[in-house]
Amino acid sequence: MELKTIGSVFILQFNPVFTMAVASVALLIGIHVKKKSVLLEHLCLPVALIGGVFVILTRILLYYLFNTEISFDTMMLPYFFLAFFANIGLNASIALIRHGGMVLLYCVAACWGISVLQNVIGIGLAYLFGLHPTFGVLAGAASLAGGHGSALAFGSLLESRGIMNAEAVAVAAATFGVLVGSSLGSPLGKYLITRYHVKIETTHDHVYTQHLGDEARSGIVDPTKFLRMFAFVLICMALGSWIGELFNKLVGYSSITMLRNFKFPDYVWAMLMAVFIRNAGDAFNIFTHCADSLGLILSLSLRYAVVFVSMSLSIRDIHNVALPLAAILIIQAALVALIAIYGLFTLFGRDYDAAVICSGLCGLMIGASHSAMSNMSTVCEQHDKVHSHKAFLVVSLCGAALVDIFMLPFASICISMLL
Repeated sequence: MELKTIGSVFILQFNPVFTMAVASVALLIGIHVKKKSVLLEHLCLPVALIGGVFVILTRILLYYLFNTEISFDTMMLPYFFLAFFANIGLNASIALIRHGGMVLLYCVAACWGISVLQNVIGIGLAYLFGLHPTFGVLAGAASLAGGHGSALAFGSLLESRGIMNAEAVAVAAATFGVLVGSSLGSPLGKYLITRYHVKIETTHDHVYTQHLGDEARSGIVDPTKFLRMFAFVLICMALGSWIGELFNKLVGYSSITMLRNFKFPDYVWAMLMAVFIRNAGDAFNIFTHCADSLGLILSLSLRYAVVFVSMSLSIRDIHNVALPLAAILIIQAALVALIAIYGLFTLFGRDYDAAVICSGLCGLMIGASHSAMSNMSTVCEQHDKVHSHKAFLVVSLCGAALVDIFMLPFASICISMLL
């Protein structure tokens, strides 16, 4: 931990160990506050979001009352993302992908359509609020569906083209998107289930239950099985990152500008590697009876990712554009919510799986994939822990790659036309 000054502002710099400690305390506070608050329990908000908001409010008070800003070292954030999506891949067999069926196709089409609307609305509102029109793309699908990785990529591109504060705006939009998406998705799923009296049940066939053994029934995670699954997650993370670096270098040599900008984040490759390892391992029953171990790794990595994103918000850099950005994001959130309630819920079947998918899509299209998974996990935990395998499969596949295939080139085209 180090104290320094930038101008008249005191900066309290936390190293990675202090940052992890603060994140852990924030999670414990989130768990405690949610248990004590009937309202928060009723709203179905993730504990990671509650803890993250506590950190944000603390930072705001320190900044405006004592002219002091806390700076966290969130170097671990990309690794939590990698661990989470590697875990998602290890839970996906070929049989599960087949089970996605038409719902997966509908979900992909809906995400692509929403991406177009987000950029069009974002650009229009940016003009209305007097911002540079490219900020509308940053407050659109590039940062919302794309997340922090895509936001930083496009923000850096705009900075290199002379657009000041583009990186700060992009990161702020992605961070606000996580907060709004995480806040909206799980209450929306709960609303759909309550409003339409949805029966709490989902698909339970041998594909989903064949790997549940004694630890799933007893609730006790075996240390050896946990270590085995943790090792597989790390292997997927390492191999995925390596393949991602090679792929990005190859496309970087392309003479086509759009192709050079089309780069999958590392977590996509980690997930794809995990899918390959999972299906290869199924032939040898490597992943039998390890569902709880994978679930524990998934839960921890997801909660820390959400808290770290909340903690990475820079108050000084976004001060002048915070209100316009917040207004744009609120309108974007309302758009996604209305589409989910009055269109997608019916399209997906008006059942429990459909409600969980809609809660995930709100997180996915407003706050990227980790918000989607957090929303769906919270909805499932709130309703007798009935896990919607279909929802997690469909939304995770959309968020990992299928949305980016369309969104990244489209965002590049929009920026090129506005510069």
